[in-house]
Amino acid sequence: MAHKRGHFARLVAVLLALALLASACGDSDKKAAEEAGLTQVVFQLNWVPGGFHAGFAVARDKGFYEEEGLFVFLVPGSGSATTAQMVAAGNAYLGNADAVSVSQLVAQDAPLKVIATLFQGTPSQVTALKGTGIEVFADLAGKTIAYPTGGQQAPQFPLLLEANNIDPDSVTLVGVPREALVVQLLEGNVDAILGSSDFFSIQLADRGAETVDFPFYEYGAPTVATSIFGNENWMKENPEITKAFVKASLRGWAYALDNPDEAVAAIKTIFRDANEEVALKELAATIPLYCANNAEFLGKATEEAWVNHQAVLERVEAVPVGFDPKRFYTYDYLPPAAELIACKW
Repeated sequence: MAHKRGHFARLVAVLLALALLASACGDSDKKAAEEAGLTQVVFQLNWVPGGFHAGFAVARDKGFYEEEGLFVFLVPGSGSATTAQMVAAGNAYLGNADAVSVSQLVAQDAPLKVIATLFQGTPSQVTALKGTGIEVFADLAGKTIAYPTGGQQAPQFPLLLEANNIDPDSVTLVGVPREALVVQLLEGNVDAILGSSDFFSIQLADRGAETVDFPFYEYGAPTVATSIFGNENWMKENPEITKAFVKASLRGWAYALDNPDEAVAAIKTIFRDANEEVALKELAATIPLYCANNAEFLGKATEEAWVNHQAVLERVEAVPVGFDPKRFYTYDYLPPAAELIACKW
């Protein structure tokens, strides 16, 4: 029964995403693109538009896509897993999603490839309040830690304990609903949480809390995270369109990271329902991720990062043992080496 409910929920999510895709590709926009002689590209986002999508909004608002001969429809999403499924099924050809979701489908022979990486490291982190005696990772021994049920944090957390020589039996893990995680920490019911820099830490900061944070990618679970990916079959048939999209998108992201206020204004221009204040906080919170994991260039995760990504997923049984990490990604659609944007953020 639980399996059927899960299947039904995924089906509903896909249908919702398809409805959003259809509504985003308005007739007036299509007509304008046709009149301008631009190639139309539908780009499926992973979530409701916010600071995580600033670079794409900038690329469209500043005309970077148009300069490459493209008119890009930015379609709101309902989760990385759903976006990955849509692109795998050919309901969209390019998307933005967590590389873990994409990798799991690739391991099931889905025709997907990551073509540019934005979050070089996962935003997942262990978070404690300052002044509560937790100053270094070893201080987590003997503590009670809450995690959001249904998230990726709990399965990966034992890898952090192992990497930092902490006996897992000394730590008490408590699953709580996502919406209760911050309250549990603030009320002192738990000593720390398995949270994230892009969501839970923003809530804590809004409530005036000062925190001590231990990013997963620095403490034992260095997965590659949010990336641009595509349907491999479509990309092979449309290599120049794919390259043009990636080039303009990375240009948009470089501009967004250097000019966050303008980037948030671009989000608001394209998505009228977006909350500018929240989007600015999301963008600011994630800036350290764009050059994490020893990345040298914006959009290009190193081969070592992908090897480590595979090792983590293998350890948590998310992909088969010995799966070739090179099947997850390709550099073929990135700009030439001389045109890559060096990491500085």
